[in-house]
Amino acid sequence: MRPLHAWVAAALLVGSAGGAAATVQDPALHGRVVGADGQPVAGIEVALHQVVAGRGGATVARDTTDADGTFVLALPAADQSAILFAATRVNGRLYVGEFFRGTDAPPQYDIIAAGPGMQLPAGPGALQPGAAPPAPPRWPLAAGVALLLGGGLALFVRATGRPVPVARRRLLLEIAKLDEQHAAHGGDPGREERERYLQRRSHLYERLRSVADRAT
Repeated sequence: MRPLHAWVAAALLVGSAGGAAATVQDPALHGRVVGADGQPVAGIEVALHQVVAGRGGATVARDTTDADGTFVLALPAADQSAILFAATRVNGRLYVGEFFRGTDAPPQYDIIAAGPGMQLPAGPGALQPGAAPPAPPRWPLAAGVALLLGGGLALFVRATGRPVPVARRRLLLEIAKLDEQHAAHGGDPGREERERYLQRRSHLYERLRSVADRAT
């Protein structure tokens, strides 16, 4: 298996040569989840999220990794305005794969379940030794990042090849995690809890705007 930097370099080359030749996109995204040691991670759910500016985001496909850590996700109809990414949880921690345009799906899509900045705890508090990780929620993640991606704050889009600064990336994932936790409580979390959620979310958006202003 190629190291992560090799996949990133290959993605940049594909993005820069996008208009050189017309190709037929595979109707499915083929990928693999591997751990920090390079070994496959089997039996975990991978979800494909699509975000379209002005229309919001949604989960469009799911699959469970097999013994080799591989998964296959059906791609929606090609759309240049759409941004897609796959995400999964390993031991209660969130890992997000590479972002790509709806017309520029990579031939191989790996999610590396390791490394700082691309993961967040599934819930508050540290996991006790020997304790089972909490069950992951049913993927409301796209709703938490839809407006951010629609505003041009994608973590990494292959067509541009420009990474978002680490501080902004962490804020994006923190907002997504907050929305996940709120959605997991159901439709009626209570007035006080909802107010705390909205205040926390507003504060994170203010920090995100501040980071964006400093980057321009």
